[in-house]
Amino acid sequence: MSVIADPAGAVFCIWHCFNKHGVELRDENNTVCWSNYFRMEDCGAAGKRALDLGAKSMIPTTPIPEKGFFCLLADPTGAVFGLYQSLEK
Repeated sequence: MSVIADPAGAVFCIWHCFNKHGVELRDENNTVCWSNYFRMEDCGAAGKRALDLGAKSMIPTTPIPEKGFFCLLADPTGAVFGLYQSLEK
């Protein structure tokens, strides 16, 4: 993971894992201001696998009416990311 600060002090974390890339923005208190989501075929199964590998659940797999499902996780270092499953194929 790379950590980069811009001239205004915004901290960006850029990471790469298993051919997936992620970016998040943290504020001066190291709080995530936004995070990205990875589209999955099965959000529940992918979330369970992440938990088995050491992630922590921030928001469990939750339905989004007429859209799909999502969950929010934190990896063992605290980086937050989401998983999303669309009802559209």
